[in-house]
Formats: sequence, C-alpha cells, structure tokens
Amino acid sequence: MLVRIVQLHIKPENLGLFLSLYGGHHAGIGNFRGCRSLKLLQDVQNPNMVATLSEWESEEDLNHYRYSDFFKNLWSQVKPLFESQARAFSYHIYSPESN
Repeated sequence: MLVRIVQLHIKPENLGLFLSLYGGHHAGIGNFRGCRSLKLLQDVQNPNMVATLSEWESEEDLNHYRYSDFFKNLWSQVKPLFESQARAFSYHIYSPESN
C-alpha cells in the first residue's frame, strides 16, 4: 500500500473555493481504482495550509489517477488557487512484520 501526502498553501481569498471544489470532487477521487481512503487535513495554526492524505493499493493505481483526464481537469481548477507550489510525498507503510 502507498500513502500520498500533498501539501498545499492556498491563497486566503481562495480557501472557500478550494474547500468547495474538494468537497465536490472527493467522491470522484475516492472512486478511482485502488483508492482506499482520502482525507483533507487543515493546519491548526494556519487554515490556508492544507494537505490531502490518500491511501492507494499501489503506485500504479495512484499514477492511473494522476494521469487521468479527471485529475488534469481538477488540477487546472485548483492550481491557480495556490499561494506557492504544491509539495507531494509518497510513502510505503512500514510494518515490522513485513521485514
């Protein structure tokens, strides 16, 4: 399984629109093959700092989403709302039993 964290710094005047777009697309993202869960995190001290936290069955499933027309369309809507460039990280879940 793969965990994907994408940190986003939203312009203050765009936060409401961003949250609305996320709410409108949450189910669509979650319905992609291999998506186990999807959450939006909001920084306690700075509400304009948000992060998506998603779990995917495999990197192949994540890339299927990332290169889809759905993602390209959504990204073109949200990218102009950013204060700075998004930062993305992918992790495998470590388990002592798997080593």
